[in-house]
Amino acid sequence: MVEDRVPWINQQLIPLAIFDLSSPVTEIKGIAFDDRGRLWIWDGAEAIALRLEYDAYVLDADTRSIYLTDSVQGLTIDGINL
Repeated sequence: MVEDRVPWINQQLIPLAIFDLSSPVTEIKGIAFDDRGRLWIWDGAEAIALRLEYDAYVLDADTRSIYLTDSVQGLTIDGINL
């Protein structure tokens, strides 16, 4: 890595989600993404890697396509198995 960037918002920030991280770490002293986009938490003694999982979809009405974030064997929409 040749440079380090830290964004700082100088206004009110409303989080989209809040997560309880008391199980993997007792105290958070730092949080950062590495050059591969992985999330790490520093507890003062060691860095702990976290894995974010998204369970979401996007529906493209024009092409009638559904894009999923996870692999699935099938879908059930309004009681219809696809």
